[in-house]
Amino acid sequence: MEKHISRNGIDWESKGYFIDTRLSPDFPAPADPDANLWRLWLEVFEQAKHGKFTQIPKLLPAYRQGKRSWLLGEACLYLLGDAGSPDCVHAVVQEMKVCSSYTKIQLCIPLAGWGSLSIVPLLASTFEAHAQVEDAELIPEQLSLLLEHNGALEEAARMEPASRYRERVMARYSELKQRFGTDEVSILGGEPFSVESLARRMLRQISAGKRLDSELRHKFEATTGIDCSDFYKNGFQPLTTAAIIEEFLASPQRAKYQDGVRYFFGHRLSR
Repeated sequence: MEKHISRNGIDWESKGYFIDTRLSPDFPAPADPDANLWRLWLEVFEQAKHGKFTQIPKLLPAYRQGKRSWLLGEACLYLLGDAGSPDCVHAVVQEMKVCSSYTKIQLCIPLAGWGSLSIVPLLASTFEAHAQVEDAELIPEQLSLLLEHNGALEEAARMEPASRYRERVMARYSELKQRFGTDEVSILGGEPFSVESLARRMLRQISAGKRLDSELRHKFEATTGIDCSDFYKNGFQPLTTAAIIEEFLASPQRAKYQDGVRYFFGHRLSR
């Protein structure tokens, strides 16, 4: 069966951003209140793929207005985090002051996707205050991806009180801020974000016989615009995945990516 964005959403263990971005023939129906919002998302996404980011701020209102499809909301949040400007992040932070507890948890998705060390205190305090809310476990997963390689913080969130977990996160935050001399730095795995380092981390995971963390695929695909659909064709394909990553590392395009700089589909973003 053909997979369309409006019916299947964005699945990082399937086609990711390379899903068929036509609307499904039978969904959403013209009378569906989210139909026009899907069309808006598709327009914003197509522009962003070509380095035009002026429409990205429309995604937060679209997320608010969506009534029926959680897939639409998730798509808005992913794209907002992957391609949003600092002004977009500021708008998300302001929204968190007035929204429900569940929405606060969901809005951590674009904040973590933005990936700045400066956002860590807000993510940590949100988890402490709302640890019992549905999907709250997403926040430790995101913080672990940003702050470490070994998953110790994610494990601590399951084993310790939320207040103690927050203390651990803030200790790591302070350590990194001191090391870098600022918290205004894009990070991944406790280091300044680097596309090459991300690619090599993915290869290490595969060579260790582990299933690739889908959030690493998400970051790699969103940053480079390389189609990673074949990573998960009929299940995870480690040899195919490694070949695609190695091809990128051996290519001239690798050199265009500067450390500490955010990109979407190969186009430079503001920090």
